[in-house]
Amino acid sequence: THRFCARCGSPTQHIESGMRRRCERDHKLYPRTDPVVIMLVESPDGRRALLGRSRKFQPGMYTCLSGFIDQCESIEEAVRREVQEEARVTVTDVHIVGTQPWPIGRYGSCELMMGCIAKAVNYEIMVNTNEMEDVQWYDREEL
Repeated sequence: THRFCARCGSPTQHIESGMRRRCERDHKLYPRTDPVVIMLVESPDGRRALLGRSRKFQPGMYTCLSGFIDQCESIEEAVRREVQEEARVTVTDVHIVGTQPWPIGRYGSCELMMGCIAKAVNYEIMVNTNEMEDVQWYDREEL
């Protein structure tokens, strides 16, 4: 990315072992970092986890739900929106647990993963097949 400088339009070159780019006029360009939420959604009784399956995954592979944070959106809002979009499950009590850099994200950009836990209000799932292939509740014993 950033083959040309956004300030002057001249070609850019990798510097600092590829961590940055610089143009002929010495303008430095920094890599884009996309914020992403990944969340463990607990069932209302706390005994199950909501896991989803993307079409891109290997057969039988399920993971916590995740998604990109939109501009001007808080982490907590992104968690609620993504779970609602992918599974039509309403969540509350969103807590940020930790963060982790993800250097090779989708489309070659860097991502900052923000891990959260949320509590579901309902058990009913309605899978958005544009987003996910399947979403299900799993008991702790099944994991």
